[in-house]
Amino acid sequence: MVPANPVRGPSSPPEAVAALGAAPPPANPADVLLQSKFSAVMDAVRKKLDEGKLAEAHLALSKLYGNPDLPADQAKQINDLLDRVAGTVIYSPKPYLEPAYVTQPGDTLEKVSQKYSVPWQLLAKINALVAPDGPTTDNTTKDLPLPVGMSLKVLRGPFTAVVRLDRHELTLMVEDRYAGRFPIGVGRDQPKLDGEYVVREKTLNPTYYGPDGLTINANDPKNPLGGAWIGLSERIGIHGTSNPQGVGRDDNLGSICVGKRDLQDLYGILSVGSRVTVLR
Repeated sequence: MVPANPVRGPSSPPEAVAALGAAPPPANPADVLLQSKFSAVMDAVRKKLDEGKLAEAHLALSKLYGNPDLPADQAKQINDLLDRVAGTVIYSPKPYLEPAYVTQPGDTLEKVSQKYSVPWQLLAKINALVAPDGPTTDNTTKDLPLPVGMSLKVLRGPFTAVVRLDRHELTLMVEDRYAGRFPIGVGRDQPKLDGEYVVREKTLNPTYYGPDGLTINANDPKNPLGGAWIGLSERIGIHGTSNPQGVGRDDNLGSICVGKRDLQDLYGILSVGSRVTVLR
């Protein structure tokens, strides 16, 4: 099952190791070879996890993510394990990928985040400077002076996203590493959503402008964009929804919708300038 929120609830490495189950026996010689290669990779990953080399295991698994040659059962093993390992490597407070940043006089979350091309909300969350499930839209937080000499976990962004309309899924990547999956719904406002984009704006409480001239004000419970808009073009973006049942469907208003809590996380992970690829 796709995790609702990769920022919340990373699994521990022992749980990740335990998730490596035995694959069913292959049916023909070609499958025997494929299974042998898969088993070798997974044995190497298991060894890295046992040795505490989570960043190396995460990178090895990330290279396998989305490989079309993998049988469904092997792909599921990799995806499930990646969700657990990425939760620890990327979203836990321990600095696996970059040395911890030691704050200097005058530093704020906003200033530090700009150095690493990630939103300040992400640094606030992974460093437990805001409540895990609390809102990350209070702009006063980003400008508060940080104590000098404080160690912050940092990540070098920007994050990118791949949206698979056929799978109703958005996948995050950072520096070629898998960074989590989110279920999506697809809107019918724009018949052609697939293409290459960059995030051009991020707006809280957006007004909805429909293709038929319909306008629904911000904060209106009927507004189909929910609480935020991550704009990819003038009319295409990632947004919330007024109907949680719309996630997983293709008949929504808007373009690419996610659940309320997932929208909060994506708003704090994707930056203006993040690349987003939409595939049908």
